[in-house]
Amino acid sequence: MDNYTYTIPENEHQSYIFIFDNIAARDIILSFYVKRNATLAVQFFACANFTFTMHCILEEEGASSSIIGTCIMHSTNKISVKTIQHHHAHHTTSTVNVKGVLYDSAHIDYHGTIRVEEGVKNISASQENKNIMMGNNTRAVSIPTLQILSNEVQCFHASATGMLDEKQLFYLTSRGIDNNSAKNLLIQAFLMELNFNDTIKKEIAKKLGIL
Repeated sequence: MDNYTYTIPENEHQSYIFIFDNIAARDIILSFYVKRNATLAVQFFACANFTFTMHCILEEEGASSSIIGTCIMHSTNKISVKTIQHHHAHHTTSTVNVKGVLYDSAHIDYHGTIRVEEGVKNISASQENKNIMMGNNTRAVSIPTLQILSNEVQCFHASATGMLDEKQLFYLTSRGIDNNSAKNLLIQAFLMELNFNDTIKKEIAKKLGIL
């Protein structure tokens, strides 16, 4: 198990990018401690066979965090992703949005938890996981959890799994785009709903065979 801890000091903004590809570790834990009025932004790309936990602890008032990521899995690879948004202080905000694209017999497990401690107020937290299945043997499990021990909070979670839209695919192919390119265009559109930076965009394009 590889365990990494990061602290975002008071009034600072810190951004992190993680690329998980051909890694040796099978279990990685990332913990972020966000201090007063600090801002955390995390982006990740994963295509490896491993277990990944991201724990974001909003320790002091005014702390905020944003996590966006994508998993593109092939063959019989399996990834387990766990996110924890842990609110310890008033007036804190957190968002998580994870998208998966699964081919062949790939498998993704996503477990997302939003926890608000007792007496903590004025919290805004959201969590979303969506997956596209590119084969009949793929599997996606999405388990959102809310642990709300206080009032005056706004917490939201959503989960959806499905295939590509056949009507959209037909529209593209009827315009002369070959089937494989049409699928890649739809997958790109699905993933680029998230505001990834150029590093993540390049990894996505490489994995889809566009570069």
